[in-house]
Amino acid sequence: MSRKCIQSWPTVYTTVRRGARGIRASTRAGRALRTICRPRLCTLRCVTLHADADRALDVLEGQLRELPERRGVIPLLHSFLRDCILDGRMPPGATISQLDLARRLGVSRTPVREVLRMLEEEGFIEAATNRRSRVAGFAAEQLDSDYASRILLESLAFDLTVRDLSPRDAASLLDLNNEMRKNAQNDRIDQWFSIHAGFHERLTCGANPTVLKQVRTYRDRSIRYIRTVQATSPGTWMTDGESEHSAIVEALMDGDRALARTTLAEHLASTAYRVLSHLAADYDPVAVKGALSLVSDRGPLPDHPELGRQVG
Repeated sequence: MSRKCIQSWPTVYTTVRRGARGIRASTRAGRALRTICRPRLCTLRCVTLHADADRALDVLEGQLRELPERRGVIPLLHSFLRDCILDGRMPPGATISQLDLARRLGVSRTPVREVLRMLEEEGFIEAATNRRSRVAGFAAEQLDSDYASRILLESLAFDLTVRDLSPRDAASLLDLNNEMRKNAQNDRIDQWFSIHAGFHERLTCGANPTVLKQVRTYRDRSIRYIRTVQATSPGTWMTDGESEHSAIVEALMDGDRALARTTLAEHLASTAYRVLSHLAADYDPVAVKGALSLVSDRGPLPDHPELGRQVG
């Protein structure tokens, strides 16, 4: 099957007059973007940031000025750009210029180049031309591979964690699930994602650092997929996984670790199905199915309704 890219945001083109520091453009969702461009007369594909990201960049600029040593630039800038990519403030396809970013922050291009290299290794950006980088788009094959890897690694990390899980720990998971429900009901999306990350972290935090680092990497990649789909169906997305989270906690509270692990793996597979049904409904997630068959003893999941026409 040919590679199918999932591109949910349009490329933004802007015309900038000499001396202009930035203009606002609109996406199809009608949300304001701030465009950071080189000060010359031309039509460019520019660095595109949501207004929230641009305000955060102002804060980051102030933090960098206060650093006693310039080597502290790299972790701050890496954390900022990574968060912007994960939460959608820098959408797929957004172009990042080393020179523009370095000028805006008042730093040399060396730390900017190092941060972009780190993000490329993590799979969040792709190298482009003329010392520019581009936020990685979505490809069905990559999504399938990421979730398959996450199913296998998170199941392993889960097993290593729940060996020492106490009833109090299980009760704390129930509290987190209840908090997710409340935030979903009140459309507090950012809070829901924060608590959701804590829920999965609690399930896997007992793994050794090497395994846990890989688990977190694939978990972060999946956030981008979920954020994109959540924006298209905010009323249902967060509640779809609620029953699955509850089933994981119930199995743990009943002392059935094998059932809890299987339920976790099925939850991740179901999430992959839901994302694909929105972004690439004609793709058969063979890697996710293979990973699930290695972890679960209950057989494959039924195909998602939106995937049924091609999975058969």
